[in-house]
Amino acid sequence: MAEQSTLVEAVNLALARALADDPTVVVLGEDVGVNGGVFRATVGLQERFGERVMDTPLAENLIAGVAVGMAAEGLRPVAEIQFSGFIYPAIDQLVSHASRLRNRTRGRLTCPMVLRAPCGGGIHAPEHHSESNEAMLAQVPGLRVVIPSSPARAYGLLLAAIRDPDPVVFLEPARIYRAIKETVVDHGEALPLDVCFVLREGTDLSLVSWGASVLDCLAVADTLAAEGVSAEVIDVATLNRLDADTLLASVARTGRCVIVHEAPFSGGFGAEIAALLAGPGLMSLLAPVERVTGYDTVMPLARLEHAYIPGPARILAAAHRVLPMNEPAKIFTLPDLGEGLAEAELLSWHVGLGDHVVEGQPLASVETDKAVVEVPSPRAGEIARLCAQVGERVKVGAPLVEFVGGASTDSGTVVGEVAVGSAVLHEAPQSVGRSGAGLRATPAVRAIAKRLGVDLGSVTPSGPNDTITKADVERVARIYAETGPLEALSGTRRAMAVNMAKTQAEVATAALFDDADIHAWPAGSDPMTRLLRALAAGCRAEPALNAWFDSEDMGRRLLKKIDVGIAVDSPEGLFVPVLRDVGGQSAGELRAGVDALMAAVRTRSLKPEQLRGASIMLSNFGPLGGRYAVPLLVPPVVAILGAGRACDQVLAVDGQPAVRRVLPLSLSFDHRVVTGGEAARFLMAVKADLERAD
Repeated sequence: MAEQSTLVEAVNLALARALADDPTVVVLGEDVGVNGGVFRATVGLQERFGERVMDTPLAENLIAGVAVGMAAEGLRPVAEIQFSGFIYPAIDQLVSHASRLRNRTRGRLTCPMVLRAPCGGGIHAPEHHSESNEAMLAQVPGLRVVIPSSPARAYGLLLAAIRDPDPVVFLEPARIYRAIKETVVDHGEALPLDVCFVLREGTDLSLVSWGASVLDCLAVADTLAAEGVSAEVIDVATLNRLDADTLLASVARTGRCVIVHEAPFSGGFGAEIAALLAGPGLMSLLAPVERVTGYDTVMPLARLEHAYIPGPARILAAAHRVLPMNEPAKIFTLPDLGEGLAEAELLSWHVGLGDHVVEGQPLASVETDKAVVEVPSPRAGEIARLCAQVGERVKVGAPLVEFVGGASTDSGTVVGEVAVGSAVLHEAPQSVGRSGAGLRATPAVRAIAKRLGVDLGSVTPSGPNDTITKADVERVARIYAETGPLEALSGTRRAMAVNMAKTQAEVATAALFDDADIHAWPAGSDPMTRLLRALAAGCRAEPALNAWFDSEDMGRRLLKKIDVGIAVDSPEGLFVPVLRDVGGQSAGELRAGVDALMAAVRTRSLKPEQLRGASIMLSNFGPLGGRYAVPLLVPPVVAILGAGRACDQVLAVDGQPAVRRVLPLSLSFDHRVVTGGEAARFLMAVKADLERAD
């Protein structure tokens, strides 16, 4: 049965379901029977289940002690304490007995009891009626602490707590007892304990909370969404045992975190989560963790409750403090635009000073050696400065646009001298340098590199395990400062320089050459589709050449799909668009795919993703001239096949001279990861396929 229920009604539904399904469940507490509890959470239960719902004296220590005894004797008691501020007399029973019974008896006895209590402020109650003491309880080994934030989760989590073999303190946020309604299905299905619930996925910021503050976090997430910020909202739900994996995964996605709870700041459970993120989660953090909490005082009386409880305004302010858009100035740098490209020419601006932009709106068009690309805005905001002129070549990582916020350059989260730590950061590859490899640097070193404008991908590491140190970054910064003015290369010469430098720095190039006798080809055969088919045959015969090599971690990835980067000559320079899944296409589909890529090159309409992810490369330079070459491959690819100018040659056929049509083949491969035997087998398979008549 599904109905719209408040949180307190959902608690009542769960208790009724547990009493109906399990005869060992009993409910006890002050006024839980005749009066149905101080908040009417148990209303109607005594009428339905009789003496299994029992009133007790005004004695919290007695209530908890009786519950421990019942649990030890095989019952499942659900004891109610009228307010969490009244729980202190029961602490002795919880700490000394309930939480220790399993360990004390070496598992012979367990303590399947639940202690329910309303918690938190916001209900204009006197002293002791608005406590948030979850951190104290969560510190007790063997004692679960659960705090729901919605009617449906209250229903499912309470059922799970009642069915759990160990003691659970179930704290119910009083200010949302009747504040919201949602559909609750009374199906008897429990929700898992020890699990955080991701209520809203995001990429820019993690809002972490429990209880009533979760609703405030959801409201703030809506506000941030209107600002172009994607906030993830996590309901911790079970404080002990904490689901660390979900929290770490969230911050790994967002890099920023705000923790919210009503309890006082000092010693609050948010500090435990912050410590977790500062330990295993340190390498993911892009800004300090913020905590928005109650103050280090007793909850004030009714008139000042609103000032004590962390509401949406304080949460939003904390979010703004950790988000990059609220640093003194936000300078957006030119992002990595493709495979190893280090700079681009600014063709045109799509925005001007003072313009208001939204996330994803095109800021500018830039031209790389590969394509014309629109650069989208990473955020919403007002343009304060355009950092480059039309026609200027802008390096990847150099300032492109400054958003309103101040005049100082974005320096991350570091102010002044930064001590270098010993932890190692594993981050994604940057625009140039050791392409395909992970970079290792501490967060402090990463921040220094950002401040000095040094691309970590261009830094040679000197630290242990190839870790980039502060001295490495400063050395490169000095080199940048001492070099003379750059004479910019452009077009084909520039692309050649980039590829040659990369290959020279990384690849141990080796080459094999052979000729394919193609006299058997039918008239009108398409050389390109035959070459693509033969290349796929070579990859199937020797998969080692359809691979990526990670030179830093010394490993290779054998790729299942054959995605061929095809070298295309044009007046503007060399393009290498990627034809996907060559091994799974017919000759007609291959021809159509090649034609589409050629057309995109001519019209300069290639998308960045069409220039990325090649698993092997092909250069059909024969129509331009030349028979053999040592084509350059671009890491992480490990092989490139070249096809030269076909010509007639006199060959020995069955002991007699004969004139045959011959296609010269050149294979360059990375000898660090591809053996000579693998390369030879690949080339022979290519040759054999090319020499087929069909």
